[in-house]
Amino acid sequence: MLVLLLFIIAVVVICVELFLPGGVFGVLGVIALIGSMVLAVRQYDEMGFWIIVGELVSATVLVLFGLKYFPRSRTGKLLILHRSLDKQLGYSGTEALEKYIGKEGVSLTDLRPAGTAQVGTVRLDVVSEGTFIDKGKRVKVAAVEGNRVVVREIGNAIGEEDGLMNVGLLLSLVLVGLILAIIAVLARFFGLWLRAVLSDAHVGFASLIGMSLRKVNPSVIVNTRIMAIKAGLNVGTNDLEAHYLANGNVVRVVQALIAANKANIALTFARSAAIDLAGRDVLEAVQTSVNPKVIDAPDPRKGKETVDAVAMDGIQLKAKARVTVRANLERLVGGATEETIIARVGEGIVTTIGSAETHKKVLENPDLISRKVLEKGLDAGTAFEILSIDIADIDVGENIGAQLQTKQAEADKQIAQAKAEERRAMATAREQEMRAQVVEMRAKVVEAEAEVPRAIAEAFRSGNLGLMDYYRLRNIQSDTSMRQSISDMGKSDKKDE
Repeated sequence: MLVLLLFIIAVVVICVELFLPGGVFGVLGVIALIGSMVLAVRQYDEMGFWIIVGELVSATVLVLFGLKYFPRSRTGKLLILHRSLDKQLGYSGTEALEKYIGKEGVSLTDLRPAGTAQVGTVRLDVVSEGTFIDKGKRVKVAAVEGNRVVVREIGNAIGEEDGLMNVGLLLSLVLVGLILAIIAVLARFFGLWLRAVLSDAHVGFASLIGMSLRKVNPSVIVNTRIMAIKAGLNVGTNDLEAHYLANGNVVRVVQALIAANKANIALTFARSAAIDLAGRDVLEAVQTSVNPKVIDAPDPRKGKETVDAVAMDGIQLKAKARVTVRANLERLVGGATEETIIARVGEGIVTTIGSAETHKKVLENPDLISRKVLEKGLDAGTAFEILSIDIADIDVGENIGAQLQTKQAEADKQIAQAKAEERRAMATAREQEMRAQVVEMRAKVVEAEAEVPRAIAEAFRSGNLGLMDYYRLRNIQSDTSMRQSISDMGKSDKKDE
């Protein structure tokens, strides 16, 4: 009702402006018309656009109808004066005042609205046209009505016909602008709106315009809403817009909701949007929940083909495992990824093989690995639920124990050799040290022998050695030298032999 009331007020006020120009009624009419349009959009949403079109068309028709037929009506004839005191009808003033029409002059008094003005050299009693005019203002004679001279201030006042024409032009421009704006909106959004209506996924024109203003792609929102409605899901445009503005993948989220609904998996739009914003592919997660996924452990893409472990007897085993997992939508946000599953399975394989007494037990019962790994609850804190762990292949590798023992023996040998070499080096060093000592002692002997002649001479001088004693000493030296020569000859003969 308020929309209709504002529309009626707008039309009436605009019509009043046409017959009583001044600008105030025209502005009020335009404001009332715009207010009616805004309320129509806010209250009726989808039908608001058509209400606006109807208001513009109705307003234009009513204004044109009023301009054409109202002056001829009984009420119009009562309000509008159609006759004037023309000279042709026998009316004339005391003076021929018509000659002053169009001439300019100066107001001698304040015109409120009556007063005196000088036109040329003549003082005339005049009245202002509508507004008051101060003393000393330039005026122009606009009309002569009997003895009444009507003037207007030059540059400010406008005549009734000019005012009517300007107001009509203004209203025409406003209406043309509104019509062009409506045509532009229709050209851009009508196809989307019609598609939504035909699909029972109603999206109002106001919503489409609002999406465009909020930098949201209306086509994406409308298409995803149609897709959801056709799948039996009622997803509001506000939720879709909010997720779009958060840089989420609206299409994938709706596709995930549809897939979950068809598979009877409880999944809300809020959780689906949270999974998508967390960087996970929500559609892939739903598909993994329906169709479990197989993960290779280790991941061949990382360059590792097998998980290698050594049993207690020293034999190396190379194992490949296939882990069947199903996505856990409740833990998908914040849960660990596939890499964690692969790492934990590899750790379990190494632990199981390493705790086996012999490698033969593992080869005889490969499912021993699967059972022990599953018992550890490796899917705790991850985004997946482990359904099974299957050993795809297990091969015997190298004899790591024998290799270690061989390397240990080689290391012990090298240690013993190093110690023997150390002892030999110490003996050689001791030998060299003893030889040095011999040379040192010989040097001391030579030094002592060099002191003998000096001691003999000193003994002669001091009288401690006589001549006979000296000859006896020389005989002893000669005998000693002879014995040394004989000894040296014996050593040389042995060397020759």
